[in-house]
This record gives sequence, C-alpha cells and structure tokens, in this order.
Amino acid sequence: MEVKPIKCFLLDHGYSTLTSAPCCDTQLGSPCVTSFSELHSNPRYLEIKQSMDQGVWHKACEYCRVVEQRDDNIKSKRQLLLSKLNNTIEKDTLLELQLAPGYFCNIQCRSCTPYLSSSWVSEYRSMPVVILAAQKNPFPNDITQVYPPALYDYANDDWSTIKYVDFVGGEPIYNNEFYVQLKKLVDETGGESVVSFSTNGTIVMDFKKHPWIAKFKEMHICVSVDSVGPSAEFIRTGTNWNKVEQTIQFYKLMPQFKNHISYHLTNSVLNILETDNTLTYLESLGVPRTNLTIHVSDPVYLSYSVLTHDEKIEIIKQIQDTRAEYVIPALNDCSYNPDHRSQFLLFMEHTKNYHGMDWKDYVPALYKIMNQQNK
Repeated sequence: MEVKPIKCFLLDHGYSTLTSAPCCDTQLGSPCVTSFSELHSNPRYLEIKQSMDQGVWHKACEYCRVVEQRDDNIKSKRQLLLSKLNNTIEKDTLLELQLAPGYFCNIQCRSCTPYLSSSWVSEYRSMPVVILAAQKNPFPNDITQVYPPALYDYANDDWSTIKYVDFVGGEPIYNNEFYVQLKKLVDETGGESVVSFSTNGTIVMDFKKHPWIAKFKEMHICVSVDSVGPSAEFIRTGTNWNKVEQTIQFYKLMPQFKNHISYHLTNSVLNILETDNTLTYLESLGVPRTNLTIHVSDPVYLSYSVLTHDEKIEIIKQIQDTRAEYVIPALNDCSYNPDHRSQFLLFMEHTKNYHGMDWKDYVPALYKIMNQQNK
C-alpha cells in the first residue's frame, strides 16, 4: 500500500522561539535546540519527521490531529499553512519564524499565567493552591518574576530567507525587544518579509519613534478580542474596551495595516454566550476573523468541562443557528468534571476578591445558566 506522507510546512521550514521547535504546539524536550540551524539534526525532530513522512501522526502533533479529525469544518494550523508549500520545496531553509521577544504584558487575561504575562505574577502568588494545582504547568506560588522566553541564538540563523514572521507575547508592543527584533528583520530582509503580530489592543505601535517600520511592504495585525463591552474587560482583565475600539480604528487608517487587520478570539466557557455578539460587532466594523480556532483546555477550570449536561443543552439551544454554533462540536467533546467546576467557582471568587469584579455582573447569561440549580 502506498504511503501518503502527512505534509507540514512548519516541520520543514518553521521555527518557533516560543518552544524551540517547528511550531508553538510542538515540544522537542531534551536536548534543547537554540536555533533553526540546529533543529533538523535534533533526535526528537528526526523522530517526528520520520513518523509524519510515513503517514503516521506523531504524538507531538496531537493538536492538529485532533482538530482535523473533528467534523466541524475548522482547519488545523497544518492545513492552513499547506498552501505555502507551493512557494518552495527547498529543505532546511528558514521561511517562517515565530518570535517570542518576551512575556511583558499589561493585562491579566483570565486564561493566562505568568508563562505568558508578566502582569500575572503578583496575582498568581495570591491564588488558592487548589486552583494552582489544576493547571497543567503550574508555577511555584512564590514566583517573583516573569518566566523567561526560550533561548534563541540569532547569530546561528540566516534571516535573509525569511518570508513570514509572527510575533507573539505577552504584549509585543509593550516590549522594547519587539522593536529590536523587528529592526533586525527589516535590515536583513529589506522589508520583504510579511510581518504579523498579535496585540491586546490596549496600546499602539510608536511609528514616530520607529519610522523604519514603514519599510515593511506588508504587515498584518491581529487584535485579540474575546468579547466586547464589560465582558471583554472581565475576560481580559485590565482591558479598557473603549481603548480597544480606538486601537482598531487607528490601525484601520494606517497604510501598512489598512487591508491586513483581523481579530482572534480564544474560546472558553467565559465567552461561549458572548461569541455571537462579539463576531457580529467586529463584522460590522469590517474586521475579519482569523481562520485559527482555539478552545481553552488549560486551565481546565475555564474549559467546557465545568458545564453539566443540562447546562450544555441549554447553551446549545442559545447558540444554535448563530455565529457561535461552531463551538458546539468542541462543547460536546468535553465531558463534565465536577472538580473542574469547583475550581472554576473558586477562580471566580478569587477574581472577585482580587480585582473587585463579580462574574454575575460581567457574564450574566453564563452566571444565570450555571446557577439555575440554586434557585
């Protein structure tokens, strides 16, 4: 029987400094690589590559496999990037680079941790141990500083071949290292690479201080928006929604971003009943949604596993035949876990005590459904 390889653009041409691996969803473990030039000789990488070339999904690529096997018309990262294979078949060439310049951030999204946000450090230290223990990669509760980004040795890699660059954070614009790396890119590629980055929308790029940004011929900005209005300020704690609206309008008027602004929504139990309204509003602004869909699985207490069977049925009734109905298959795939629910309620109480924000005031529709049994 003919073997049909599972092709992956990132496996051949990608490098993520977030994980020191081909993409941010893959972990190579020890020995750790520090540059793309070391990647293709790494034993773990070779194992993954051999498996995929033989048409067998490797467990390191589990995230894409699960997405592709779910019957909901949502494409995996691998599928979304397959079209880029037409651009080149040359191996061992760095074409796509995901840069994590650091995890400095100015807000505390409810689904985040100090792994990705410096402003989460002090809050994390105040959280009940039972909530910390529920996280897949818990920090010690005496943490005093943000987790450092993975080591990346710039000198070992040739950036002149790079076609696509994606900056992740933290909040990249909040971090001076973002501008340092961006300047290196424009110097080595002449502005020919396509630059993309995500932002929480609370601050904007400083074009006056860094006028060389205009040398990039194509820049894409993705605003992370999980909800709109008061619920946005709860889910992405520290956000000023009016400021986010102003930021979106600012970038829409900038020549570099005029036709390249989009938004990304991270799906969790907190915004499941806010999603239709969010998508409708952003569509009215002419801002498209990215094709990549993410459902929170960690922390588990913000996954759909906090919902009982009856609550899921009621939620499905409310989102069926709306823009939020794409969530339904993932919702059905997630079994109820009473421990996760208990942790969710503790986390809501923690958020109320720490930030003075009660979830019943910010996500009232969810609160009502999850408290029906108490009436």
